[in-house]
Amino acid sequence: MRKESELVEHLKLLGLSEQEARIYIYLVENGSVAEQKILSDLEIDDRNTIDSIINKGILIRSPSDSSKLIPLHPRNAAANLYKTIESDMVEELRAKRRIADRLGMVLEPAFEASQNKR
Repeated sequence: MRKESELVEHLKLLGLSEQEARIYIYLVENGSVAEQKILSDLEIDDRNTIDSIINKGILIRSPSDSSKLIPLHPRNAAANLYKTIESDMVEELRAKRRIADRLGMVLEPAFEASQNKR
């Protein structure tokens, strides 16, 4: 397996924090593990990190024991992270398109007026 630091960097490029990446790698390597054990083993104090990574769609809570976390298959996890990035980028592009359209409408009268002064 690749060096953990390299994997962490790749996961960061897909939108995870360093702590989230470390948690995901830990679970891939260890399977279903209790949340408290993960936080203790990785020396992470912020429990919000767990909620954040679950919301990103790469971990789930065990249906039989909600204290345990289960990693999604790496291909599914990577696809979920990519889809989130793609969706965010599409929304960002749409927002910029709306700004560009409004800018054109606001500046058009001034441009037309300046052209008529020639």
